[in-house]
Amino acid sequence: FELFRLPLPKEKTVVGIIGRNGIGKSTALQILAGQLAPNLGAYLEETSQEGLLTHYAKSYLGLYFKDLFAGKKIVSYKPQRVELLPSLFKGTVYELLKKVDQRKLKDTLLEQLEMTPLKNREISKLSGGELQRLALIACMCKKADLYYFDEPATFLDITQRIQVAKIIRELAHQFSVVVIEHDLATLDYLSDEIQIIYGEPAAYGVLSQSKAV
Repeated sequence: FELFRLPLPKEKTVVGIIGRNGIGKSTALQILAGQLAPNLGAYLEETSQEGLLTHYAKSYLGLYFKDLFAGKKIVSYKPQRVELLPSLFKGTVYELLKKVDQRKLKDTLLEQLEMTPLKNREISKLSGGELQRLALIACMCKKADLYYFDEPATFLDITQRIQVAKIIRELAHQFSVVVIEHDLATLDYLSDEIQIIYGEPAAYGVLSQSKAV
C-alpha cells in the first residue's frame, strides 16, 4: 500500500478528511499522531525519526514532526475502533476518565453527552454508541495541542452527532483539529476545510489539497 501526501493540521481549524474505506485515512492520522512509522518506500519495516525529518525537511510537515518528536506538540487521538476499548481497560467509565482527565472536563463532558447516568458502569457493559462517547470524552479530557478524531459519529444517533460536532467545533477555538468522517452532514457542520482522499483500496491513497467545505 502506498500513501501520497498527508493531511495538514492547521491552528484553530477543523480539517475534515473524507474518502472511502481502505485507502489510508486512518493510516495517515496514525502517522501524524506518531503512532505509526511509514517506510517512505524504502522497503524497510519502518523509517527512523531522523529519516522522516530528512524526508520532510523542506516542508511544513518537517517542522510538525520535529516538534512532535521533541515533545513540543502533544496529540490526543481518538481511534476508529472503539469496540476494542473494553479489552484495553478494565473498570468503570469514571475510573477510566479519572486517569486521563488532565483538563478537568470529565464531569462537564459526561453531562453534555448524556453519559452521567453511566459513569459507574463497567466499560465491558457499554454499547457501541456509549463506547464511542466515552472514547470522545477521554480524547478531549487530555491536554494536547492537536486533537485527532477518527470517525467520531459512528454508532451515534442524529442528536448525539450534533452534540459531538458542537463540542469538537468548540475545541477548534483553541486547538488544531483533524476529523475523519463518512457522514457528510456531520463533516459539513464540523469542518472549516476538507481534504479528499481517493485511490484504490489496499493499493494506494492520494490526499487532495485543501478544499472549501
